Amino acid sequence: MVNICSDVSPGGLVRKGRPKKVLILGAGIAGLVSAYELMRSGHNVTVLEARLRPGGRILTLREPFADGLYVEAGAARIPENHHWTLKYLDHFGLQVAPFYPDKLDFVHYLQGKRIRVKSGTEVKLGQYPLDITPAEREMRLEEIVKKAFKPLFTELGDPTSLDWPPEPLRKYDQLTVREFIDSQGISPQIAEMFGFGYMDFAKNNVSVLEILRLMSLGVSEKQMLKIVGGADQLTNAFAAHLKDQLHYGAEVVGIESDRSQVRVTYVQGGVPQTMAAEYLICTLPFSVLRHLKIAPSLSEKKNRAIQEMSYLSLSRIFLQVRKRYWLDQGLNGFGLADYPTELWDSSFDLPEPRAILVSYMKGERSQNLASMSEAERIKYGIAQLEPMLPGLEKYIEGGLSLCWDEDNWAKGGHVMLSAGQVTELLPHTAYPEGRIHFAGEHTSPWHGWVQGALESGYRAAIEINDITI
Repeated sequence: MVNICSDVSPGGLVRKGRPKKVLILGAGIAGLVSAYELMRSGHNVTVLEARLRPGGRILTLREPFADGLYVEAGAARIPENHHWTLKYLDHFGLQVAPFYPDKLDFVHYLQGKRIRVKSGTEVKLGQYPLDITPAEREMRLEEIVKKAFKPLFTELGDPTSLDWPPEPLRKYDQLTVREFIDSQGISPQIAEMFGFGYMDFAKNNVSVLEILRLMSLGVSEKQMLKIVGGADQLTNAFAAHLKDQLHYGAEVVGIESDRSQVRVTYVQGGVPQTMAAEYLICTLPFSVLRHLKIAPSLSEKKNRAIQEMSYLSLSRIFLQVRKRYWLDQGLNGFGLADYPTELWDSSFDLPEPRAILVSYMKGERSQNLASMSEAERIKYGIAQLEPMLPGLEKYIEGGLSLCWDEDNWAKGGHVMLSAGQVTELLPHTAYPEGRIHFAGEHTSPWHGWVQGALESGYRAAIEINDITI
């Protein structure tokens, strides 16, 4: 059910000049918000979407699971300081709830040892099987991270600026996260803990400035929320107001522009078609856009960003179990492991006895799934979670997997810039080229977050609305 929205949208876009004809590529959250705001302000909007649904990388799976259970295959968490996301949720009358439970114990699995972590407590490094000094054993990983990054924070500037980073930080872009950590004299075993459960930075070429920016925006320190009833409630709310403007099953194959218009060639129902407009907002991930024909060619710097921008591999394995047996062990169904993987029971607050456990993998661990069959992936997922929640094999009923690298309209999870790309590619992602404007999380400071898609979609809408010639 879609809630009735308030009369005034969070963007509150007021049309300047005459109505414009605008074509938007992609009905992910960036395309939806730009279409919604432009339509409400009186512009003529059309959205082309290759999938048969709205949402892009917001994907709530309700089938084939039993008892009304569902899981998030895409965007799932909302930091409490993501004001754009929360404003639109409030606008559509959607509710949020804590993503993580506040009761029972989390599980941390490191070097073959299972460690219980009480909800709401701070974990000291001495709780882990690490060969470290007595002083280090009394510290928290977060303290060491903040200490290491402190010199960079003093030169931070405005991390939301499209011109970020400031000059004093630019030299650090040549360092990967692991190279920077090693340069701070941190002991090797603690250095291995950076990214625990999330990503092995020793095997990923992520720029230290990419992580600094996310840290500066407070992503890691805020309470995480989720949308009650599923993340697709937000995209469905937008789509309900854009029914006549949305064209599904429209696979874009080419873009042409001149001084007066933009023309898009697409295939819908097997039939090639062309649509023209005065302006275009392209929200397609660069991992997809790099395979399209664009004439005339975009600028050299924009083309390089499109061709080279790094995307993080993301995969999830979903396992349906007939009983939440871990509750009897005093565990809440969430945890981290050094494989690495995250463990979620994201339906922990539903009344059903069944549950769906999620193994969430990034980077190299995610890429490993590409060579596996579906049956092998399920077996792989069970093997990852069994040591964290012993007894899983007894209760497993089945499962499925999703790897965003294999999605033709995503070709990756989200942007995660490699060393050198923050200074060389990032400055050229968001700015328009002639009549073509760009939006999506990859053009925003909030890489990988719904907030970034919303912010960038609204920014692109403003750019076009402000054109008065």
